[in-house]
Amino acid sequence: MKLLMHRVSLERQLVLVFAVVALFMGGYEFLKEWIFQGRLSSWQSHLITILVTAALAAAASAYTRQWLLLLQAKLNETRAVSKFNKTLLYATPSPMAVYSNDGQCVDANDAFVSLVGTSRGWLVEQHDISIWKEVGLEADFRQVQMTGNALSRELQDATMFGKEMWIEYLITPIHDADGHLLIQFTDLTTAKRLELGLRHLAFHDTLTNLPNRRLFFDRLEHALLNRKRSGARLAVLFIDLNRFKQVNDTHGHEAGDQMLIEASRRMQQVLRVSDTVARVGGDEFVVLLEMPNDADSAVWDSVSIVSDKIRQALVAPYQLGAITYMGSASIGIKIVTDNDATADEILQYADAAMYRDKQRHTAGA
Repeated sequence: MKLLMHRVSLERQLVLVFAVVALFMGGYEFLKEWIFQGRLSSWQSHLITILVTAALAAAASAYTRQWLLLLQAKLNETRAVSKFNKTLLYATPSPMAVYSNDGQCVDANDAFVSLVGTSRGWLVEQHDISIWKEVGLEADFRQVQMTGNALSRELQDATMFGKEMWIEYLITPIHDADGHLLIQFTDLTTAKRLELGLRHLAFHDTLTNLPNRRLFFDRLEHALLNRKRSGARLAVLFIDLNRFKQVNDTHGHEAGDQMLIEASRRMQQVLRVSDTVARVGGDEFVVLLEMPNDADSAVWDSVSIVSDKIRQALVAPYQLGAITYMGSASIGIKIVTDNDATADEILQYADAAMYRDKQRHTAGA
């Protein structure tokens, strides 16, 4: 090979080098038809072919090794990321699960398994997103698939996995080649029950569990707005238990509490579910009645019937521990006829009517 190279002049060597460079640039046909045409002998052409082939083979081998190394590094990086993601998924205390684009669960952490109340194997083999169709989660899942945007929603009192609970879920697209989605659940049950308990305390009497003054006024104001729209008739009954202070002073507060609870129960029994009875004071109760837009006489007859039922229910004997007490009640009635009357004014009218009834009751006694 060295002897052959020595026989090639400097000009010829430059031509050979140029040929190698040109061939690397994809110009082999150009070399054949322009440079080699009539300028090189047969053995020189063969020599160039050998050199070019060797150079190409060496370059291809080097490029292949480099490509394989890069591919291996990418695979190692992918495995490391996948392992890290799985570790992160399993270590997260919040219930989380990964779903395929067809809605099948492909992996889940221990918190999610605990929430579901089953095994990870069952989740992967049998669980899919369709079980949440009725509560809307499946539709949200499909929406995230279409938009590629994360979506969060809260379900109140939803039946999940056979449990009554409140949850918040966040559906996030992973944006991988397979279109996986991540669903994270937050159990709000304890917090919601506490919230509802506090709300109930804020709007209900702690002894009788009836609506308190605040809730009664809220319902009365809504009823007044409805009356302006529909013309519905309203009536408010203000009720006071006669001689209740005597029960407290003679037999103690425990007996008085028993009487209040029993009186509340009796009024609820004679009223409709749509009616409101509330405790607004020590022994004072109010009732809100909503009726159709009938004539005044018909409305008054209906209210009088309800008032008589309440009065009869409250005069029945009370068994307060070891004692039997004969009770009675004074009732004031206000039928709403003025659209401009406020809730406070209506209650004041009913209260004044109750005191007039109490005076008649005292005079009759």
